[in-house]
This record gives sequence, C-alpha cells and structure tokens, in this order.
Amino acid sequence: MALFLGLIGTASFAQQNAMDRYFGQYAANDDYSHVTITGKMFEMMTHVEVQTEEEQEIKDALEGIAGIEIVMSDSVEIARAEYTKAINLIKSPFESLMTIDDKDAKVEFFINEKNGVVTELLIIGNIDEGFGIVDIWGNIDLKSIHNITQKMEVMGMEKYDGDKAEIARSLNFYPNPITVGKDGNFDITDAALGTELRVMDLNGRILPSTTITSNKMSVPLSKLSTGTYLVSIYDGDTRLFNEKVIVTR
Repeated sequence: MALFLGLIGTASFAQQNAMDRYFGQYAANDDYSHVTITGKMFEMMTHVEVQTEEEQEIKDALEGIAGIEIVMSDSVEIARAEYTKAINLIKSPFESLMTIDDKDAKVEFFINEKNGVVTELLIIGNIDEGFGIVDIWGNIDLKSIHNITQKMEVMGMEKYDGDKAEIARSLNFYPNPITVGKDGNFDITDAALGTELRVMDLNGRILPSTTITSNKMSVPLSKLSTGTYLVSIYDGDTRLFNEKVIVTR
C-alpha cells in the first residue's frame, strides 16, 4: 500500500475529466506540478497484498476509482487569486458539497452526481503552501474515500471528512424561490442536528443564527423583503450547505 502512495508523486497518464474541461490552462503551465493516475494503477492495487486493517480500508476505498489528477503551485503570491478564479469556472453538473475555511486553508469540495451516484469529487484549495486542484473520478463512495484523502495530504485533501460529506449531500431546502411572508424548510438528518443555520443577504449582513434541533427545520425568511439571500449550514469551520434563495412576490 505504501507503493501506491509513493507512486502518486511519479505516475503520469491521460484521462478525460473535469480538469480537462475547466482547468487545462494549469495542466499546461510549467509553473504548476501536474500528476495524473489512471484506472490501470488502481486495478494493479487490487492485487497488492495488505497486512493491516488500515491498508485494507485504503484498498477498499480505491475500488471504483477510475483516476486522480492533481495540479498545484507553491506560489503563495498567486494562491488567493487563482483559488477565486478556479471556483468561478465551475459549472453544472458540478454542485458545491462543502467548504472548509479556517486559519490554515480555504478548501471547496464539489461533486458531480448522476442518478444518485457520485462520479466525480473536485477539490480546490488555497492553503499556506499555495494553490491546487484535485480531481477524483469513478464510482465514488464519499465516506470511504476519506481513507485515501487522509493519506495523500495534498492541497487540503487531508481536511476532507467523509461523514460531513454525507451530511452535506443529504441536506434539502425547499421551496426555492419562496413567496414573501413565508418561511423556508429544511429536511435534516440526525447527523446534522446541532449544526448552525445562517441566513445572509448579498451585502454580507448576517441575520441571527439558529442551532438546528429537529429533522424538520423552519428557516425564518417570512420577515424578509423580496431579494436574494444565502441560506447556509455550518459545522464549526465547515460549511455543509450554501444556496441562493430568492424571495419573491
């Protein structure tokens, strides 16, 4: 299993993925390190003999992954601007899964989900050491892939939390748009109880936050005037949900 983790730094193959669709300019730039690992490497790993339970968990997590591609730069000067630019390039079918914003890093996680199956996990990070993008594609189990990201420690991947990812994926706000004078609603799983609900207008004004205490949560929007608001759910430094909600007449 150590062989796989070592090969991450040396393998280079080609595969069509989100990196090609959105971020070709980084892969072609000599100022960025670029690593691609295709499904053939992961197929080889199924024949590697494991010796510990931890190695078995990593091996299990590799099943279904068709490839990983990474671009990164250690230039701190460009990190923030490139992070913002990269985030703005993301379009449908990708959806924001969650965001981590702490003193060491800002990392955004996106998923491409088709018929209930996550086919890509895209990670864009701005950390102390620079800027980077990680694209993982295949048939992805958001919970078990945590065993891989914790070991790679590349551009914020170690900050990925599989349990929080599953919570984020399950959250459901409705209706949107919403009629002025009405409250919104959230369907909440038990795992999300105790998290924090925030509503903010587009000027950055944050309304009083609320701790989520039930599986059917009312979102206090009825006193707001028409306009667009951000409805978010936070668990500490991790934003599990963020959606623009339109209040209309």
